[in-house]
Amino acid sequence: MRRPATLLLAGLSILLSAASSTPPPAARVQAVLDTYFGQTIADPYRWMETPSQKLDQWMHAQNDYTRAVLSAIPGRDALRARMDKAADTMIQITYLVRVRDQAFFLRKGGGENLRKLVVRDMKSGAERVLLDPNAMQDHGHHITIDQLQPSWDGHYVAVGISAGGSEEDVLHVIDATTGRMLPDTIDRARFASPSWLPDNRSFFYNRLHAPVANEPPSERFSKALVHVHEIGSDPDRDPAAFGPGIGDSAAIPSQHFAFVSVLPGTGYAVGFDSDGVSPSAALYVGKLPKTGGVYHWHKLADAADGVTDITNRGETLYLRTFRDAPTYRVIAVPVTAPDLSRASTVIPAGDAIVTNVAAASDALYVAERRGAVSTLIRVAPDGTKTEMRLPFAGLISEASEEGGGLISDPRVPGAWVGIITWVSPTTWFATSGANSAIRTLGVAPAEASLSGYLVTETTCKARDGTDLPLSIIEARGTPHDRRRPVLVEGYGAYGISSFPFERFVPVMRGWVDSGGVLAVAHMRGGGELGEAWHLAGKIATKQNTIHDFIDTSEAMIKLGYASPATLAGMGTSAGGISIGGAITQRPDLFRAALIRVGATNALRFEFTEGGPANIPEFGTVTTKAGFDALYAMDAFQHVQPGTVYPAVLLSAGAQDHRVPAWVSAKMAARLQSAGPAKGPVLLRVDYEGGHGTMAAGQSQANAEWADEFAFLLWQLGAAGFQMPPPH
Repeated sequence: MRRPATLLLAGLSILLSAASSTPPPAARVQAVLDTYFGQTIADPYRWMETPSQKLDQWMHAQNDYTRAVLSAIPGRDALRARMDKAADTMIQITYLVRVRDQAFFLRKGGGENLRKLVVRDMKSGAERVLLDPNAMQDHGHHITIDQLQPSWDGHYVAVGISAGGSEEDVLHVIDATTGRMLPDTIDRARFASPSWLPDNRSFFYNRLHAPVANEPPSERFSKALVHVHEIGSDPDRDPAAFGPGIGDSAAIPSQHFAFVSVLPGTGYAVGFDSDGVSPSAALYVGKLPKTGGVYHWHKLADAADGVTDITNRGETLYLRTFRDAPTYRVIAVPVTAPDLSRASTVIPAGDAIVTNVAAASDALYVAERRGAVSTLIRVAPDGTKTEMRLPFAGLISEASEEGGGLISDPRVPGAWVGIITWVSPTTWFATSGANSAIRTLGVAPAEASLSGYLVTETTCKARDGTDLPLSIIEARGTPHDRRRPVLVEGYGAYGISSFPFERFVPVMRGWVDSGGVLAVAHMRGGGELGEAWHLAGKIATKQNTIHDFIDTSEAMIKLGYASPATLAGMGTSAGGISIGGAITQRPDLFRAALIRVGATNALRFEFTEGGPANIPEFGTVTTKAGFDALYAMDAFQHVQPGTVYPAVLLSAGAQDHRVPAWVSAKMAARLQSAGPAKGPVLLRVDYEGGHGTMAAGQSQANAEWADEFAFLLWQLGAAGFQMPPPH
């Protein structure tokens, strides 16, 4: 039942009293009219897309007000302390790379804020810290390690670091034997993805073009090329080897992203032509020339061939592909005669999703997933398949921006396997052959028993009858009395599966430990059920993603967990389309919502820095079909005056180059202008932050999550989080 308007106003009075702050100013309205294929669209806050002093003042006023409100919520500090305690009990290992008997990785130990670069000798167990951002700053900003790649002999490590959550990487080289950082410094290296050549003194890397005066934001990532850098040389003189306009790869579109990966032990490399968002890429194979030679490339696959991953054992290439296999399959071709039409099938498509492939000298290791449980298959050189018994049920992490959970070095036997659950960080194991038991790798201890948590993997029905996977995480014994604070989270884009990752585990436990229930909606558009699942929530079918979010939320009510008074939704980044669409299409269903650096203004997104790369996923306004799809998924354009919307907390990062802060600012302004809502509409701006918490330290991330979850628990009526009445 909706609250009467008098109660809404009374609640606002309590809020203002508790916050002791003047409400922020309303945003200036200056409508711009756009006409797309005969349809006129009004944009009242277009002015926010251009940096200005007025915008800066407005956003600071909004953030100051938000800070006053959130800081006054009882229970917020205790919630933050629970998250900190959970994080301090975990050792998080990410970006694990194997170089024979050495392990290079990022580790955040208990009590540490930022991940540091570590190398470990796996035979002796001896470790050395090569780079510790906890002891570094850049003009007062925290430092984050965003990428790393050791040379094939383990002597050097190429490391990308950025400041203030910006992800604007500068590439450095560290001597792993001494820990000394070399003079080599390469800027514009955000997507560097370094790959060392066999000489162990030079590497391929992607570099953005030098900025041009008055260049539109949408050109920021265009014309990026793969260069070759030799240690000690001038980066500005590094020759280009692959990418738009370069030799045999000249046909790569200027807005695409080019990368090169060396195939160890073969004398060959693979070039990737990626649009930036699609799971697959076009592939080129080239023989490495002698020093100073010209790179020649042979096209192996188009993006339509569906190849998403490639690994090699000797001169055999193994490719994971969704071509004619929505759940993926693994095929093999010789590197010396790479012809997909003559490829052999190693792992056929089946009911399980093939998620990872890693070649070692003894075998090919393949991870498959059914629901939220992975299995590991060892494929011997003669084709014999053996399922390796994993120590416990969990997920082998799929390839992500923090690395995947199946690691190998093609020159040595065995694989390293990382298993994660919703309530525990990744535990790493190793195997060295078909008959050897999987043993603990030793890079981090396993967590103690977490029997106090209950994880349920189930399904619910979409309105069209589709079974939607649903993960529910709660404290064991939680009453299902429709009074629990329930948070439905969903992403549903790019074919990326919504499964646990390292830094979300302590955050999620903070929510559950505060009495909340987390429901993860595995919506169409993601990759949970393969590429067909992705295509069912893309461009013209994007409404399926929004419907799936709504239907999953309704299921949590039908299952007895929540009511509309205790139900909240959350979406991050592309998940902003899901939660934005959900609250504008069904504002009655939710009491509150979090829109975290959300893509809520789809019609304008392709004009941002990363916008052109997203056209294959969401569409373009230059076509009628694209405009129709973008308009339908644009939450900003569907906010209606007079509609009672949920209470909403929107977050933005001042240094976000993926979803710029003005996207959240425009959505906040429009929701605030719509009229009375079920609760406040607040804009939180992190001026030391980028895209959410991706490049944040643990302390910074926990501070944001504590604000967001305290806001929800307050709005959902949770005990211990309610504002005191005014005196």
